[in-house]
Amino acid sequence: MKNILPILILIIVFVNCTSQKYDNQKPADFSVKIIDDINSYDTKTGIYIRQYINRDSTIKASITQKELNMIYELFKQYDFMSFPDEFECQMITPTKIPAFETTIEITYKGLHKKVANSDFCEKKIEQLKSDRFNEFSEAVKKIINNKSEIKSTKESDMFFM
Repeated sequence: MKNILPILILIIVFVNCTSQKYDNQKPADFSVKIIDDINSYDTKTGIYIRQYINRDSTIKASITQKELNMIYELFKQYDFMSFPDEFECQMITPTKIPAFETTIEITYKGLHKKVANSDFCEKKIEQLKSDRFNEFSEAVKKIINNKSEIKSTKESDMFFM
């Protein structure tokens, strides 16, 4: 019994040390850039770009620290750093055209991670992670699109067939 106690303590300490993958507090360099078929936003610059047929519209719409903290919590919750750089299609799966891609670039503690996902194919090799990426992307877009400067921007006139 005496020999088991130190081993159990070591196991508990090891599990606690390795289970915390992300810092509790948002690092100072944390930033997000999200790009989809028509819009892009960069938290570092506060620049939002919406594409139109004949032009692009650039808007300054900085997010608050509270909003950036919300995005950081989502980043941790969805385990962004575990996503592959690109979600690959399964070998045999239905595809669609036109297909749209969302790319998210995150800077975290000096690391830069870029992840892309498209809706070209129905099934991905890492489908669960692809679904989680899409959920993360939609949650981030919801925070960004809630800015009054962005809400008041005219919808894009681009269309896809």
